[in-house]
Amino acid sequence: MTALAFERVTAPVIAGLTDDIVFDEKDAELLAAAIRYRAFHFRPLVGDYVVLADGTVQRLAYAYTDRFQVTVPSFRCSFHLHDVGTMSCSGAFPGSVMKADLQHQGYRRSASCWMWHHGRSGGGRGVDAIMPVAVWMEVRS
Repeated sequence: MTALAFERVTAPVIAGLTDDIVFDEKDAELLAAAIRYRAFHFRPLVGDYVVLADGTVQRLAYAYTDRFQVTVPSFRCSFHLHDVGTMSCSGAFPGSVMKADLQHQGYRRSASCWMWHHGRSGGGRGVDAIMPVAVWMEVRS
């Protein structure tokens, strides 16, 4: 039996996180553009707040054709802001609300999210942001 032979491979040098990954003026410009794009939507979006029929306030977490799954207070969810103003969410969302039962409340509320630093994806490149999102009320028909 012959011994296994391995090529000599040099591991790549991976740059560590640096202190320059912080929300800055360029990120503020990207956030402002995303806020402007989000204003064009006149329908509920992932990341918006919803006041449920039982009075609890949650956020819309995942969109289906006819309903949204919503967040739960006991589990922290992470909302990623896309450059076109939409969001995606990772977390646990056991409950749902029908889109037809959502009524816009006519105002916005600040919400947390994160975005890619300078619009470039990669490990350790996320920066936190705050942006206004719509508030909806569940009104069962």
